[in-house]
Amino acid sequence: MNSKLKQIEFDIVCQALRRNREELSQVAGIHLNTLNRVLHGKKYSFDTLYRVEQALKTVPEKEVF
Repeated sequence: MNSKLKQIEFDIVCQALRRNREELSQVAGIHLNTLNRVLHGKKYSFDTLYRVEQALKTVPEKEVF
């Protein structure tokens, strides 16, 4: 179970890194510093992770030139 949770966290972080952090934090309703804690693997709640996951559905990926 622990490895499954780590894989889910890893997938969310990978998807979040391909998006605009400011827009993602605004849609998720969390502070930008909180989003950065999630992305850097520091302490955060599962509610925060769920909010980020839900925000990923509406925030488009960054365009790479």
